[in-house]
Order: sequence, then C-alpha cells, then structure tokens
Amino acid sequence: MQCVRTLGVTCRLYGDRPITSSNPNGSYFWKSYFSQVEGWMLRAPVKFHLWFLQGIADSDGYINLRNKQVEIVSSPNTRFFHSLLMSLGTRSLVRVSLGYGYVTVTAPAAQKMQIVNPELFTYRKKLLEKLVLVKTFQRHWRAWLEEVVNGLIAEGIPAP
Repeated sequence: MQCVRTLGVTCRLYGDRPITSSNPNGSYFWKSYFSQVEGWMLRAPVKFHLWFLQGIADSDGYINLRNKQVEIVSSPNTRFFHSLLMSLGTRSLVRVSLGYGYVTVTAPAAQKMQIVNPELFTYRKKLLEKLVLVKTFQRHWRAWLEEVVNGLIAEGIPAP
C-alpha cells in the first residue's frame, strides 16, 4: 500500500464486505482518491493511460454479459477514468447506481482498445473475446423467428 501512496493515491480501508449470496467470497472495501495522480497521469504518454486502465479494469472491472459491456466500478474517480478513456479515443458512458459510479465501454470497443491486458490470459480476457463473437438479436426478433414462435403458441405448446 505504501508504493501506491508514493504515487499520490490516498486510500482508506472501510471494512470488509460480508459474504452474501451475491458476493460469495466477501471482499475488501477500499476507497481511493487520485487527487495527485490525475494531473500527471493525464499529461503522461497515452500508452500509460491504457496501462493504468488495464490495471484498474483487472481489479475493479467486470464483463456485463447482458448488455455486452465492460464496466469499471469507479467511485470516486469516475470523471478521471472517463477522461483517460476519452484520451484513448474510446467513448464511455458514466452512470451511477446504488451510490457507486461506473464507467462503461461497449465490449467491441473494449476489445479493440485492449482494456484487458493482452499479455495475460485471464478469465476476463477469455470472456470478453467470447462475448464480442456472440451473435445476438438486438431489437425485434427476425420475422422468421417470430413466425415460428407464433406458430408454436398457436399450436398450444406451453412456454418453458
């Protein structure tokens, strides 16, 4: 922790999060403030922005399968992470849910910018690669599929 503090990152441990059904392993709850890092990081070479975001995504990021997005839990540094993504030419969405800030990038954009370190074969990397290749129906069903489903309903086949 001392090496992080020498970079200007101030942190505080707020107590561990308990084991729950949605968090089966429990977790640490650190809050960090990049007050001194933000200025020099934004002035650093752009490749440093990517390396920094890869570390953050590896620790505080997750792959949202439902929305085909990569999200980074970013409170209280949401604006800073958004600025880093913009410096890399990557569009991101900033949102707040249940008091936590998130920076969200589409899965194809995340893979293109290599937000998951390409040198490490982690489960996040495997999951992102699979997610980008998945074909999904984006809005309405295709006409042929709707006909099949309506036919099955008309025949009285119950829903699963």
